Amino acid sequence: MKVIYTENIGRERGVCYRSQFLGVIQDATEVIIDGEIEGVEQAYLEAGIKVSFTNRDDLSTKTTEELKVILTEKGIEFDPKAKKADLLALLQE
Repeated sequence: MKVIYTENIGRERGVCYRSQFLGVIQDATEVIIDGEIEGVEQAYLEAGIKVSFTNRDDLSTKTTEELKVILTEKGIEFDPKAKKADLLALLQE
């Protein structure tokens, strides 16, 4: 069964829509996360269920400064003079 976590609940037949995470749905074979719903990704990955995203930010649209903030939050070291392409490469590793 496909499970979609989203604020925009649909009516697709055979799909389970959820607007909040209450725990892993054991019958799930695929999980799609639309937006930011805390705890979903990690729980399903630990259960061995494939997780994908729809509206995840495209890093290429971020500014160099925004990329530096993301890298810092993730604890990834970088050259303060690095160009945007180099920062993107670090995030994709």
